[in-house]
Amino acid sequence: MTDPLAVWLGDDRVGELILDRRGFRFHRGRGAAPLTVAVEGDEEPVEPRTAHNGRRKVTDLGPPVTAASSFDVLHFSTVFPGRALPRLIRRIESRGVQVVYDLEDTHWIPTDAGHTTELKHRARLDLAELLESPFATGSSFGVKVNALGTDDGDRDIALLASLLPRHRLHAIILPKVESAATVAAFLRVCEAAGVTFEEVVPLIETTGGVDRVDDLLQGLAKANPRLPVRRIMYGANDHCLDSGRWPFWRQDEREFWETVRRLVGAIEAHGFGYVHTPFAGLQATVDFAVVIQRLTTICENRFTISTLDEAQTTTALRYRDGVPSTPGAPRDASLSDGEALALAHRVVKLFEERRGRDHGFVIDSRDGRFIPPHEYVAALRHIERRTSARP
Repeated sequence: MTDPLAVWLGDDRVGELILDRRGFRFHRGRGAAPLTVAVEGDEEPVEPRTAHNGRRKVTDLGPPVTAASSFDVLHFSTVFPGRALPRLIRRIESRGVQVVYDLEDTHWIPTDAGHTTELKHRARLDLAELLESPFATGSSFGVKVNALGTDDGDRDIALLASLLPRHRLHAIILPKVESAATVAAFLRVCEAAGVTFEEVVPLIETTGGVDRVDDLLQGLAKANPRLPVRRIMYGANDHCLDSGRWPFWRQDEREFWETVRRLVGAIEAHGFGYVHTPFAGLQATVDFAVVIQRLTTICENRFTISTLDEAQTTTALRYRDGVPSTPGAPRDASLSDGEALALAHRVVKLFEERRGRDHGFVIDSRDGRFIPPHEYVAALRHIERRTSARP
C-alpha cells in the first residue's frame, strides 16, 4: 500500500485515493469538504453544509443571493501553512487571487528588537527561496515592504534588486504613507536600485495619514500617470495603535464603518480603488461575508478584499458574484471600563503565552481571532494608563 493521494475539488480537499491490493479506492475521510452533486436547476449540496478544514470548522454559506459590486481578492502570507505555501499560492493564484508576501508586521516582536531584526532577515531569505520555487509565484505576486527610510526598508529594496531580472514583482505595498511625497521618494529609491514593478499600493494606517487623506490623494492624483498608483489600502491595526484606541475596532462597529465610508468616498472621488484592511475573525465565516456585503453598499467602484488564511480566501471567492442579504446596521461599541481592562489583560496573557518564535502574532484558540502585535502593544499601554490613574 502506498501513501494516499489527496483529491481536490477547486480549493476544497474532498478526500483521498488509496492504492491497495484491490486497486484504487476513494475515501472521504475526516476533514473532507462536502461534495456537491449538481443538476440543472438544483445547486444545493446533497450533504450537510458543514465541513472541517483542518482543525477549524467551516460553514458553507450556500449560494450567493444578492448581486455584488465587483471586487478583487488580495491574500497576505501572514497566516500560512509553512512549507505548503508555494502550493497554496499556485492554487489560489489560478483563481485570480493576488498573493502578497509580508516582510513587515508579521515579523514584529514589540518587546525584542533584536529578534525582530532576525525574523525579518529570515523572512527575506524565505522570500528569495519562495520565488525560486517551481510551484510559485504567478504574474500578480506582490510584497509588503517595511517603511521608507528604515533600515529594514533599505534591506528590503536591496533584496528585491538582487532578485532581478529573474523575478519581477507585480505590486509593492508601502506602509506608513502620509503624503504623495513619500510615494515619490520611494519610487526614486527603487529606480536608483533598479527595482521595477507594475504597481505600488500606499497603505494609510497612521492618524496623520487618515486625517490628511484628502491632501495625500490630491497629491497622488496630480502626479498620475507618473506614479504607478491605482489602489489605496487602509490599515486599521496601525491606525488604532497610533490613535491610542482601546479596544481595537471590530468590523461590526459603527465608528469603524464611519471611518471606512469616509476613506472610500475620498479614495474613489480621486479615481483610486479601495483596499480593505484585513479581517481578524479567522473562524467567523458568516461575519466575514457580512463585511464583504457592507463594502458592496459603500464602494461604487471595484474594490479589493484582504484575506489572511485560505478559509477567508475561499469565502471571498465564493461571494465575488453575490453576497448574503443586507445585514443590519453596525453596532455601537459597548465595553465597560472593567471589560476593556479585562480584555487588555487577556490579550497580553495570550500574546506572552502563545506567540511563536517565528512570528509576531497569536491566534486566540477560543474564537479563532487573529491578534496582531499592535493590539498587544495597545493592551500594555491601556493597562499602564489604568494602573497609573489609580489613587
